[in-house]
Parts: sequence; structure tokens; C-alpha cells
Amino acid sequence: RGHNGRYAWGNLPPDSSKARYCDDQCKDSKYSVGGKIRRRLGADPVNSHPEGRTMDGLYNLSGNVREWILDTYYDKYYETIQGGARDPLYFTSAARQEKVYRGGGWDDAPTILDVTVRKAVAPDKRGSDIGFRCASSSGRGGGMVAIGGGSYTRGINDEDLDELIEACTKDDLRKKCEYGYRFGDQTPYHEATLSEYKIDLFPVTNGMYKNCLASGVCRETASTTMYGLNDDDQPVTML
Repeated sequence: RGHNGRYAWGNLPPDSSKARYCDDQCKDSKYSVGGKIRRRLGADPVNSHPEGRTMDGLYNLSGNVREWILDTYYDKYYETIQGGARDPLYFTSAARQEKVYRGGGWDDAPTILDVTVRKAVAPDKRGSDIGFRCASSSGRGGGMVAIGGGSYTRGINDEDLDELIEACTKDDLRKKCEYGYRFGDQTPYHEATLSEYKIDLFPVTNGMYKNCLASGVCRETASTTMYGLNDDDQPVTML
């Protein structure tokens, strides 16, 4: 919204002031760079990286943790839209029950922070790099901001798609193109029409989730102690 940039903040490339991601100081324990194994870093507090905010003030839509969205995944959705995009997208077919997350996480290469990238995963997938934030048509939650309705561009054009794939395949840090990312599902570039809604400035934190658990509404998460991701101001993961 507000620009056609590749990232939540615009077109400037990611750096540590804008997002938490896997740069040359971060290393998944399964891979090496220059013969060196680097430790996992984990997520930052949700109010970190103010320079990476959107024009509406939303924090960490690119980086820190990937975020579940409500859409059911369909790889040809952008190709088959009739009469404009409708969000969220639901399917009842058992063959189409994968859900979508977006935004890239603390262990992702900068390529995956691109706002056009969407990942399809089973809804029972848990990950130390997957969180969520709340959105509402009525805006009843605290800390929400209104996003105006209207028509917006979504997806990616063929030229940018070629550049994205090339950047990914050349990324020696994390060759994510080899790990199930379906970049072709981002075409064609198109217009999407949305009604006004409200959304949280921050991903839901561990502290917020503890309160939800205490109220009996939320379910327990899986353990994240091995990653050191349990501070109250960090995004809740392993859901």
C-alpha cells in the first residue's frame, strides 16, 4: 500500500536498521558460509526496526517472523481471478488446504523478505520463525490501525520475477529457491480491491499470548526454549 516497492518500507535493500533476517552474521546450523558455521539469532522484540515500518506504521511486515495469513493457498489464483481479487481466499477442496504465510523471517535470506513472496504450508506446521498478527473488519482489538479501502497492485511482473529468481539462485547464504518457494505463483501483476480493515501494528507477542492462555481462549504453543525466543516482547511462534 502506498508504493510499489519490493519490501514493506519501499525499494531500499534490507539492512539491520530495517529488518531482522539472515544476513552474513546469521547462519542456519545446517549450512556454512566460507567454511564457518554461525549460530541462529532468533527474533527481535516486535517494536524493533522502526526504519522498516510501512507508511501506516506497521512494524516487521518484512522480516523478524513470517506471518500466517487467512488465505488458503492456490498457486494459480492470480491467473484465474474474475472480477477483481477477493480477500481472504477460501477453498473447501481437501486438495487445497495449504495455508499461506508471508514476509520472511529471522532465518531467511533477504530475497524472501520481498512482499510478493508467498509460501504454502500445511496449517498444522509449527516453526520458530512463524508468527501472526490480528486483523479485523470491525477493528475491536487494541493497538490496531485502519487501512483504507481501495484498489492496490499485487503480484510481480515478469521482469522483476526474473530478477528475483536470479538473486535467489545466486544467494550463497540461503539458496531458498531450492526449498519449496514457488516464485511463479506471484504472476501476473494485477489490481486487488480491498474493503477498509484494521490490523495490529505489531505481531502478537509471547506476553500477549500468555494473557490469552490465562483466559482459556488460546492453546499452548510448542516449546521454543532451544531458540531463546520466549521473551515477553518477542513475537510468539511455534503455533
